[in-house]
Amino acid sequence: MEDSPYYPPRANGFSRHFTVPLVRLVNWLGWSGAERFLGVKPWQAAMAVCVPGYAYGVMGYPKVAAAVLTAWVLSALSFFVFLGGTLSNAAFSCCISLHVSSAVQFMLPRFFPESPLGTKISAALMTLLVIGGGVYYPSTKLMDRYWILPLQTPEGPLVISRWNNQPPFKRGEWVAWERETTEMVSGVIVRGGKVFGPVLATGGDQVRFGSGELTVNQDRIRAFPSMPSTGEFFPAKGELMAWPMMTVERQVNISPEVIARGIARIGTIPEKTVLGRPMKRWFFRDQQEIMKKLTRRIKQ
Repeated sequence: MEDSPYYPPRANGFSRHFTVPLVRLVNWLGWSGAERFLGVKPWQAAMAVCVPGYAYGVMGYPKVAAAVLTAWVLSALSFFVFLGGTLSNAAFSCCISLHVSSAVQFMLPRFFPESPLGTKISAALMTLLVIGGGVYYPSTKLMDRYWILPLQTPEGPLVISRWNNQPPFKRGEWVAWERETTEMVSGVIVRGGKVFGPVLATGGDQVRFGSGELTVNQDRIRAFPSMPSTGEFFPAKGELMAWPMMTVERQVNISPEVIARGIARIGTIPEKTVLGRPMKRWFFRDQQEIMKKLTRRIKQ
């Protein structure tokens, strides 16, 4: 018997006994069941977890919700304005605390209404781990990698633009780069990490160190005190030579000349490893003035 062209085909046994009940169960759990369990619509529950302060509005405290959200926005703004400093770190912690406390106030009465105190504390710590470690911390890593990177300097934090990391590079401008591993260079153990300093030469230049002076091609400039007194370097095409700002933590039976030559080798890097250049200004912070102070410091 063929199906009638005037009526849709009837459900077979598999559909009647499995598919249809499963769809009804999903619909019930997803909307009606969730709304009965949470006491709010599912989208409101999602907003209560994702938006700082929204939970208080759902619970009937709109003024508290507005205050928490305002505090979070101000903390986030302070994080960016004072980026790289102590106030920025405190503001970042404030953002996480406000967000987690809001989410916990919404979830505990619904998921752990009669649980002991230890269980509630564990749930709050788990919420902190998920929101702080799963949202905020990765966000800062993405910011450092693709947008802006704060670096600590002796004259204050310096914000590096990750978008401004392409050649050509000019002598005298400051750049930041990263050493991925800790290794021994010319008998000197150099820790891995982010490094910054002024560009001395680019690919094809001839760098000659002398007593109290540095010659790049035919240009003579006053050498920094931490530079070696002898030696020649020839950055290849696609490389540059910058003088990294570094501190000697411990010196054991190694002459300053050996340390200086090791620093010179560290500063010869491929152009593609450059992280970026410092921004001229970051909100109220004049970064050019910071770089002038750093230049004076490195020449002392």
